[in-house]
Order: sequence, then C-alpha cells, then structure tokens
Amino acid sequence: MTELVTMEIEEGVGHVQNVFDITKPEVASDAVPGVSNEEDKEEVEDKVYDVFEETEEEKKEEELVKEEEEEDEEEDEEVEDYMDELDVEEEELSSMKEEENKKYEKLKDIDWIWDFEEEEEERKEESITTPIVSPPVEKFEEEVREPVEPDYVLAEIPAEVLGDREAMIDMMKGLIHEMRPIRRKNKLLELRVHQHFKKVQRKILASKIENKSSEEVDRIYGAALGHYKLKIDEAIMKETQLLLDIESYKEKVRNLKEEDASIFKELLAREKEIGVGLVYVKTGAKISEKTMDIIANRQIIRRKGLTRDRFKSILLQHRFERINMLLKSLEVLGEGMTTTDYETLRMGNVNLVDKVDERERDLERYWTTLTEMVNISANFKEKEICIMEDIELKRKKLTESREETTKIRERLNYFLILLRDLRKEYARKRKEAGMLGLEPILRGMDKELRLRNKLIIDVERMKQKIHENTLAAERKKKMMSKLFLRKKYSNTDSSESFSIS
Repeated sequence: MTELVTMEIEEGVGHVQNVFDITKPEVASDAVPGVSNEEDKEEVEDKVYDVFEETEEEKKEEELVKEEEEEDEEEDEEVEDYMDELDVEEEELSSMKEEENKKYEKLKDIDWIWDFEEEEEERKEESITTPIVSPPVEKFEEEVREPVEPDYVLAEIPAEVLGDREAMIDMMKGLIHEMRPIRRKNKLLELRVHQHFKKVQRKILASKIENKSSEEVDRIYGAALGHYKLKIDEAIMKETQLLLDIESYKEKVRNLKEEDASIFKELLAREKEIGVGLVYVKTGAKISEKTMDIIANRQIIRRKGLTRDRFKSILLQHRFERINMLLKSLEVLGEGMTTTDYETLRMGNVNLVDKVDERERDLERYWTTLTEMVNISANFKEKEICIMEDIELKRKKLTESREETTKIRERLNYFLILLRDLRKEYARKRKEAGMLGLEPILRGMDKELRLRNKLIIDVERMKQKIHENTLAAERKKKMMSKLFLRKKYSNTDSSESFSIS
C-alpha cells in the first residue's frame, strides 16, 4: 500500500511540475539556433564522470588496503593471543599432570604399605590365598536395577525463553558455566576409579612375587628391567629418527617456501609487465604502475591472510585432535583389567551407557526440533527487521514526497495569485478601453485600417501615373508645336521663293 501511495504521489508531483514549470530554458551564449548542444554536454559530463570514477576507485582501493592492513594486524593479534592461550593451557595441563604424578607417587607408597599390612593381617586372621575381596554380583545387580537419581538435574527451559533467541543464548552461557564444575567432578571420580583399579592390579602383582626365593625375584626384576631398558632404547631410537625426519621435513618446507616465494614474485612481475599499458573497458584510461602495485600488494596481503588462516586451522585441528585424545584417555579406564569387580562394573556401565544413549537420542531429537524452532523464529525476526527497515524507508520517501508536494503547492499558490492579479489588471485595462476592448470591433477596425492603407497606396500610385501621363502629354504638345512651327516656316519660305520667281 505504501508503495502504491508513494508512486501515485510521485506521478502527481511530476504532472504538476510539467504543468506549472514555467521557468525559461537556459540558453548558452554560443548556442546556434536550430542546433542543440546536448552532445557536447554529454561528452563533458562523461569526461567529468570518468575522472570522478577514477578518483573514487583510487580512494576505494586505498581504503581497502587500509582495511586489509587493519584486519591483518587484528588477525596477528588474535593469533598471538591464541598462541598465548595455547601456551597457558599447555602449562596448566603440564602443571596438573605433575601434581597428579606427585599425588600418585605419594599415594603409591602409602598404598603399597597399606596393601602389604592388610595382606599380613589377612593371612594371620584368615588363610585366604586371593588378596582381592570382591563384592557379591547379586548385590551389584540389585543396585544397578534400583533407580539411580543423578546428583545434578537439568532445569526445564520455560516457554518464554524458548521464543527469545537472546534469552536462549544467555541461558546457554549460564549452563556452560555450571557445566565446568560438573566436568571437574567427573574427572575426579574417574581418577579415583582409575587409582582404585591400579591398586587392585598391584595386589595381583604382589601375589605373583609371593612365596618365591630372592634369586627368582631378582631374576624377574632383572627381566623387567631389561624389558624396560629395551623399551627406553626403542623410544630413544624413535625420538632420534623423528628428530631427523622433522629436520628433513623442515628443510623441505624451507625449500618449498623459497621456491613458492620466487614463483609468486615472478608471477607478480609478469602480471605487472602484462597489466601496465592496458586500457580500461569503461573509462578508456591506461592502467598505471601504481594501480598494478596496489593490485600486487592486495594479492600479497590476501596470500598472507590465506597462509595465516591455514596455519590457524592446522593449529585448531591439532588442538581438536589432542582434546579428543584426552577425552578418550579419560573415558577409557583400562581395558586390560579382567577382574570380576571390573567386569561387573563394566557390564553395569554398558547397561547405563545404553540407557544414556537412548536418552541422548531423545535429547538429540528434541534438540533438532528446538533448533528448527529457533531457526524459524530467527528467520521470522530477521524478516520482521527487514520489513521494519522497508517501512522506515517508505516512510522517509513518503515524508520527502509530502515535502515536495507542499513546495509544489506553495509554488502553485504563488502562480495562482499572479494569475489573479493579471486577470484583475486585464479587466481594469479592458474597462478603461471601453468599446475598443471589444474583439469584433477591433478586428473590423483593423480590417478598415488595412483597406484604408491599401487605398492610400493605390491613390498614390494613380497620382504618380497621372503625373507621368501629364508629363508625357506636355512633351507631345511641345513636340507637336515644334513640328507645326517648322512646317509653317517651310511653307512661308516656299511661297516667297515662288513669288520671287
């Protein structure tokens, strides 16, 4: 509707301007009548527009170069921050591992002492050969069958929050902050379980050394040390081989970088040789060396950005793989443990994992529906924003058209007032003229005057003809009188001669 209204207003404004636009056309001083100077104007405008386009393009290129340099600086800062974060994370992980190893060593000595003391007491009190005390399987099955309530229950998302995307994002941030301590608890519990099973494995090893002589124990200990030395030598060999491979790869990478840089420089030089002197299709101007240098700098900046992005993606990929490996190492609690306790726990864990998988499938299904609804709501919001922007633009156009109509109306009123004054003046003049102001009388008078002028001209011509005729008649009379006198004189002479004779 707003589009139709604005179109109708624009059409009305155009008609009013066409009707009441009485401004005189500007005529050039060197204008020739019957010939238009539009071609010269168009040529001049094209030249000016070409110069303006060139300056605008140069400004845009300089702005783009500045923006790219700023983006490169920001990306360098981000990469540095990211590398610093990686270093901090690695230091934190290394410190955590060192603390865990120290705690493990302390617990190790305590566990060994506690294990041997417990075994001696058990041997004294009960003559039990196996050092492992396993709980009954039926009791565990009953515990597994009982409904286990989780320590942390997820809060239900209210319907008001589901409709608002920003609220969902805020809620997600809060849940992420709550998720961190839960992960820490899970890791701590996993470490405790891992230490427990390591303790059980040590009891089994102690049972193997039990009831053996010192020579056999020394032989077993020597074989274990030899096996350990072989593993260390193998690790050292692998390390040296890896270092050599890394050096060779570094050398290859260095050579490839140099080759790539030389090829890229040759490519830029070749592009500059080919590009300098070429002509723009639109403007017809030649490409200068400055523009080619700007293009080459832009290519270099893009190439640097591409290498930086590749390096960043490789770092992120390695980080992602390392995190996955850590997660897998934390999730796996030792497949080599084959005790009855571990087996029963593993079976119960499998059942629980199946239930968790089912719940995760349900959650994924709910999550997909939720994401679809969020996306739909986001699309509707984006459409709403676009529609509001269109409405604002159309309102601006409507206000502009209203202002134009008001200006045109003011102009129209001005001309109407002028027309009214002219009509009043015309009526006054006509009233003063009286009968002369009547059109048929004026036309008849004009005709009579024209006829009178024609008659005057005819009378003047007739007078001239009469004057000419009178002059001719006088000349003829004079000639006739002269001839008559001559004849008379001739006759008198002849008579005298006749009388004398």
